Amino acid sequence: GTMVCEKAHVQGERLSSKNCNWPGDGVVGRGWGKPYAHLAKCRERATRELITFSMIERGLERGDLGCDAITGVMLRDPFKGARSTVLYHNFVKDLDLLLAVIAGEKKLPKRLGGHRGLPGNFTYQFFDNFVTRSLSGQFHVPPGAVTLEML
Repeated sequence: GTMVCEKAHVQGERLSSKNCNWPGDGVVGRGWGKPYAHLAKCRERATRELITFSMIERGLERGDLGCDAITGVMLRDPFKGARSTVLYHNFVKDLDLLLAVIAGEKKLPKRLGGHRGLPGNFTYQFFDNFVTRSLSGQFHVPPGAVTLEML
């Protein structure tokens, strides 16, 4: 996402200051504890002239797509995305536990936390059918519970 944001800036697009995410709508939505934080839907993004290019780095929800705006979806190689998440969000120490939870061998702790700003309940999702979770609106289904119907 960072490279796409930088290219948009070079092309003269007007951007927000937080990696092209709509102000307050970040990786986990309603982010950073700001009073203006909300999930900006497609119509708002398309009609605001202050920002001419923005990105969504969270699971899609009803209203995120389908308005009169040019929309693109970029999917990252799943292995590279998982690797980046492990390194950037410091999941190294919890990775074996999370993989065992996904395999049904261990129970998921209530909160793991400490993953570089992510809420404590954003853990296994990055390693268990992340793309399907993100695009289906079913980001928080339990570990191992993604089904064919969600595709």
